[in-house]
Amino acid sequence: IGVLGAAGGVDALLRQVEATVNRATARLSGAESTTGRLMAALAHVPEGVVIADERGDIVYRNPQAAVFVGARHGEALAERALSELLAAALAGRTSEESLELFSPTRRTLTIRAQPLAEPGPVRGAVAIIEDVSERRRLEAVRRDFVANISHELKTPVGALSLVAETLEGEDDPAVVARLSHRMRTEAERLGRIIEDLLDLSRIEAEESPSRDPVPAYLVLGQAIDRSRPGADQREISLEVTEPPRHLVIRGDRRQLVAALHNLVDNAVKYSEIGSAVQVSVSSD
Repeated sequence: IGVLGAAGGVDALLRQVEATVNRATARLSGAESTTGRLMAALAHVPEGVVIADERGDIVYRNPQAAVFVGARHGEALAERALSELLAAALAGRTSEESLELFSPTRRTLTIRAQPLAEPGPVRGAVAIIEDVSERRRLEAVRRDFVANISHELKTPVGALSLVAETLEGEDDPAVVARLSHRMRTEAERLGRIIEDLLDLSRIEAEESPSRDPVPAYLVLGQAIDRSRPGADQREISLEVTEPPRHLVIRGDRRQLVAALHNLVDNAVKYSEIGSAVQVSVSSD
């Protein structure tokens, strides 16, 4: 009976050990599955991700960060900055650096590293590498646009104010008519600038432009009308060849007119005073 009792106790112990091993195996399998999902997710984020252990050894790089390993030229600077920032993070400091790379193409990178610390000592560090080139380019475009549009707005607003002051107390009908025409011209110019701003707002909102058939002569006529005041001011004649009435463009009329107006307006601005700008339409 004593032998049987001992055997039964061993069997129970073995079953307990087996159950414990099974639970540990399940936890390990679950951890590996979770780690696999995390690695797969990090492989698809647009930023580069680098993880170092507490000794400073790199234990993970996603594909976006792997391109800096063994790189030359500008990318080599990024790898060196990455190592320095990870070392600072392992010392417990969160730090960030912005790099301007000029080879093989001009890019702007920001690298941010921070320690991986639970309650207790630092157990590693993670660095995020982000390419902010497009964001910086758009910021520069916005700054230039605001500066340009501010300058463009000053001209018609200042002219309207000056003409309004001149009209006060003016009794000569010819002078009044001439100044009234000037006010109407400047008001139309101001309206066109506002329309351009509204067009830009719609484009940035990613509203789908219409794709309607628009007669080419209509687009050309409206673009020329918008460009004529600037041409008259510089004494430039607009020589326009009227397109055939059957020519049709499929698109957004407002954007087509704005695009053609910009082309004609640039030709007017950069031509000699008193010269001519020729505009024609053909189909291919």
